[in-house]
Formats: sequence, C-alpha cells, structure tokens
Amino acid sequence: MNVGDRIVTAEVLREDAEGWVHLLVRQCVVSSEKTGRKVILLPKGENIRRKRRTIARGKPERLLWSDESASTILASEFLGSR
Repeated sequence: MNVGDRIVTAEVLREDAEGWVHLLVRQCVVSSEKTGRKVILLPKGENIRRKRRTIARGKPERLLWSDESASTILASEFLGSR
C-alpha cells in the first residue's frame, strides 16, 4: 500500500554481483503523503541497498559534480569494467 512518496538523495557506494546497489543516504524528504498515514524517512548517513530495477522505476537523476571534468575522468576509467 502506497502511503506517499519521498525523495531520497544518496551516494552510490557499489553494486554487487546479485544486482543490489548499495547506497549512502545523504538526504530524505517527503514529497507527498496520504491523509492519516506517515511516510517513513530514511535517516541521513544510513547505508541502504535496493535492486537496480527498483531504483530505475523511481526515475533517478544524477546530480552534477562541482567539477564535471573529474567525473568524466573517473567514468572513463570504469566504462570497460561493466
């Protein structure tokens, strides 16, 4: 039963062989709530894991780095590892 929605900002720590994505919660806020029910917020700093397909259903967005050139260099190092 869906009691509302939350927006979670998280850092991807790793992805394991079984398809779990391990995340570090940076922020969690309620975006909508149905009357009479409370959306459970995830504590800041908590490690969580979700299946990649579950994350994809939520329409994730990548936050831009303050230095995007550093992101490009790191991504290019790991593109062949998938």
